[in-house]
Amino acid sequence: KCVVITTGTFLRGVLMVGKERYAGGRHLRDSEEVEPPSVGLAHTLSRFGFPLGRLKTGTPPRINGDTINWDACTIQPSENPASPFSHIRQFLGEQPPLVEKGTLINCYKSNTNEATHKLVMDYAHLLPEYDGMGGKGNGPRYCPSIYKKVERFPDRTGHNSFLEPEGLNTNLVYPNGMSGPYPPEIQLKIMRTMPGLENVDIIRPGYDVEYDFVNPQALTHTLETK
Repeated sequence: KCVVITTGTFLRGVLMVGKERYAGGRHLRDSEEVEPPSVGLAHTLSRFGFPLGRLKTGTPPRINGDTINWDACTIQPSENPASPFSHIRQFLGEQPPLVEKGTLINCYKSNTNEATHKLVMDYAHLLPEYDGMGGKGNGPRYCPSIYKKVERFPDRTGHNSFLEPEGLNTNLVYPNGMSGPYPPEIQLKIMRTMPGLENVDIIRPGYDVEYDFVNPQALTHTLETK
């Protein structure tokens, strides 16, 4: 017998916006409600001798697509014909349902600029203090926040942000690449420096979550515990 544990961001999860911290694993979609953290499981894993550490990740603000000047952005058309994720569809030569129905929607591209980067650095003192890495936090290697990108690449005058509609029946847009848990009013200032977003409204501010993880060196190559 075995138990498969997929912990996500919930082990003693703490959500952060600016200097505000509150317990949670994530915000519920389309809601201000928070899914609670899993504290007892983290303590149990620690008691059984699993080596735990702290990681953080972030999600960008969700912006109102009705307040975006799409004409000022660069269109990123959907792939048509598409390459299905499903191997069954690939073998049968079928297209995903939205392609077949002709209801594809497009993403768009905007970008940061020197004005964006100035705000990102000027308000860095308002970012959270984390538990890991002496308060700096240990973030994902290939998905840096906008602050980390500006800090690491000071010679860059801009970074792309892909504006991704979240569905066919919502005006929510996900500005990929713009995570950064500044206070909400600072997030709005930052977003409004970007082409096409000069008058954008934020529906939900972005936030960071810091959480426990089990060191993968405690697992074998089969992902079973040693």
